[in-house]
Amino acid sequence: AMEQQLAGLRQLAAKVVGHKRAHPKDGAEVRHMASDGLLKLLAVKDANKRQCFQVEEMKEETTRSKAALEKADLTLQNLLYEKQYYEKEILSCRSFQSKVKDEAVALMPAEECLASLASSSDAQDRDLHAKALTSEHELMKARLLHENKQRKALVKQLDQLKQMKQTLLSNVGQKERVLKDLQAQLKTLADSSKPLAAVLTPTANLRGGMNRTADLLPTPLYVIYSQVVAAREAMSVGCSASISGSVDEAESYARNIAAETLDDAKAAKSGADAQASQPAASKPASEDLYKAHPLSVEVEVYKESAVSSTASKQPAAAITVVFQYLPALRVVTVHCANPSDNSVLRGLFPGDDGSGMPLEALSQLAGGTFKFSSSKAERPYRWAQHLAGIDFVPTLPILASQLGAPEQDAVMAGLESYRRQQRVLTVIQRLRDAKQGDAALM
Repeated sequence: AMEQQLAGLRQLAAKVVGHKRAHPKDGAEVRHMASDGLLKLLAVKDANKRQCFQVEEMKEETTRSKAALEKADLTLQNLLYEKQYYEKEILSCRSFQSKVKDEAVALMPAEECLASLASSSDAQDRDLHAKALTSEHELMKARLLHENKQRKALVKQLDQLKQMKQTLLSNVGQKERVLKDLQAQLKTLADSSKPLAAVLTPTANLRGGMNRTADLLPTPLYVIYSQVVAAREAMSVGCSASISGSVDEAESYARNIAAETLDDAKAAKSGADAQASQPAASKPASEDLYKAHPLSVEVEVYKESAVSSTASKQPAAAITVVFQYLPALRVVTVHCANPSDNSVLRGLFPGDDGSGMPLEALSQLAGGTFKFSSSKAERPYRWAQHLAGIDFVPTLPILASQLGAPEQDAVMAGLESYRRQQRVLTVIQRLRDAKQGDAALM
């Protein structure tokens, strides 16, 4: 409408100019057209004013729309930021490496959960089962609730077990205190009984006087060593015994023997069929037959037949004899520390020069042709086997430390006959007499 008013006003102006040029003296018509022009001008101003109002209203509406848009944009940015944050946290949780595997702490599988809910006697569990079948969301809710219930029950059970553990620890502590008190009382009793034991049993300290490595000795050498020490302590016999050799090798040997014994026990439990299926053990090589135990027993025979245990000076030794044990042959060999004295051993007992085999079973080796090497200084004299108690220890474990209660009883029974026969006194006296006689002839 304003454009039409402007167009009419331009036409009127052009008409006034044209009329004034054509009729310069006709002023009335010009005034009439000027009045129409003023009316049109007022109409233009009115239209312009209305348009200005409309522009202001549009600006205000635009301002309001812009504020709403900015608010919506800010809300969108906040939502995008929250989405990014949650996605980051979810990724962090999924990539977290725990000490406990995910399978160990994961929810119960859906099938197992539904089966557990269906078989439960609780009405709430049956309601959860019915709801869980309606949608995936309800299924997840049911799984979470059921898992929570199960874990609460496990926590309660764990608390009960912890309480039971504390009760048991308390009982164990009380019993330990009782044992400690009892141990102190036993120690007091043992200390108070020492004077009486010293009076009643003069050889009570015999075990304490023996070398600590005696437990590593083979059983035959242990018999020789213990009986020589006992004879010196109890009867003041003019002799002494000592242990020589590598203790480390002896300990390694003892560990190997213990491992073989354990393997044999396991094989015995597995049955005869399992044993038959295993390949037979290879026979030891001939050079291994003469391999001696790492430890040996040295017996010094003094010139005096009786020596006081309280003597401050070491008596002079007439002869030193070394006893060794060959595990492969299970015999005791003897030689003198001084090689020139070996002739004394060969003539110690008639018919026993060490060239024969002391045990008939050894003669069956190598197809019945085995003979002990005559080139070796140490020889398996029969009197040495007699002194070592081979007659009552041939089937016992190689090491004295492996003797069980029945085997110890067998050794004690054999030692009773051993002492009645005075084997140590006989051999010691024979050695002393033979050495003194040999020295007198030289």
